[in-house]
Amino acid sequence: MLTAAVCFGLSLFLLAPIAFIKGLSIAPMLLLSGFGTAMMLVVNVMLVTLVPLRFQDTGRVSTLSGILNSVTYLGSALSGRGAGRLIDSLGWANLFKGWCVSSGIAAVICLLVCLFLKKQGRKAV
Repeated sequence: MLTAAVCFGLSLFLLAPIAFIKGLSIAPMLLLSGFGTAMMLVVNVMLVTLVPLRFQDTGRVSTLSGILNSVTYLGSALSGRGAGRLIDSLGWANLFKGWCVSSGIAAVICLLVCLFLKKQGRKAV
């Protein structure tokens, strides 16, 4: 979870210039958005593959993996439609601002989960 928090923090750091600096040329925007969204993809792949392993003793690894993958695909479909509507109504800058807010919230949630697991004496993924 700490790695996920770091990746979400990096995503926020990489996407913030696109959201808040006007007049940024296309090359830096493409690089920043590519690396910023790649950090989000890293978290997705990491959580979908590592979290189910925590349930190895219960024999429900494949069930949990399937559920997480289903939620991932559902989220991708909904965010694709939602992002398109947001861009049409509020513009690209607000889309990136929303991604920054989402990345920040996700980083905080991951850190809180790390603290919670540490208090319980369990190792975070």
